[in-house]
Amino acid sequence: MKPQFLALVFVAGTLAVAQKSQTNELPPFKTFIQEHPRALDELKKDPSLIGRPEFAAEHKVVGEYLAQHLQVIPQVKAVPHFFDDLKATTKGGEHRPHPGGNRGKND
Repeated sequence: MKPQFLALVFVAGTLAVAQKSQTNELPPFKTFIQEHPRALDELKKDPSLIGRPEFAAEHKVVGEYLAQHLQVIPQVKAVPHFFDDLKATTKGGEHRPHPGGNRGKND
């Protein structure tokens, strides 16, 4: 076999393994963000807020979650209208524990 062919096969295999190893962060984030109604409402109005530091600062618990789950932002941005059909599962400032185990009064 030619070295160029082997290099191409290696690169393609490496990319396939990298894609498989990337976890889908969307299902747990969907559950989490539905427990934070104010943040969800803002993201529905302007989804681009998810990557902004000022949004993370205003919604500290959401900001902490995003900092711990770095793949959420690009994965959400890759899904047009991700927030459109989501509904809050809590009212106002009420929050249930999320998958990360943290509780917060601020979202």
